[in-house]
Amino acid sequence: MEKTLKRFLISSPLNKWNLAGTGKAGTVLLTQEETHHLKDVLRMKQGSLCVLFDREGNEFVSCIERFLPDARSEARLLEPVAKDAADLLSLTVAQAIPQDRKMDEIVKKAAELGLFELIPLVTERTVVRIEKERSDKVHGRWERIAEQTLKQSRLRKAP
Repeated sequence: MEKTLKRFLISSPLNKWNLAGTGKAGTVLLTQEETHHLKDVLRMKQGSLCVLFDREGNEFVSCIERFLPDARSEARLLEPVAKDAADLLSLTVAQAIPQDRKMDEIVKKAAELGLFELIPLVTERTVVRIEKERSDKVHGRWERIAEQTLKQSRLRKAP
């Protein structure tokens, strides 16, 4: 039985790391949150293998190089993961915002299904109205839900 590697989201795009034929390995800096997750929660050590991916669908098998004093870590990119033909589908869904945080579950399911784009709508009959002050906070929560779902579902792109 083949063991699957743990996945970690990288904020910067990985497409700039073209390792084919260069013989040079790129090094990526992981955030404090991702470092906490891999070091303290999963108890991964230096030299452990993992998969790093970005929001654009790029994935690399990587090796944890070292843990830095500022609670971050470095990982060396080893090889890109081949893309599937299923990644070519681009599905967009527009959803009116429902009541009672049901949108959180919709965002989660959209990420699990691999949607290309999820558009929250405020329609004439939408009961929930998000004030401008709260919109950034709510959008950030939906982004975190999608990122957490991506790590578990093994899909490449967040909606």
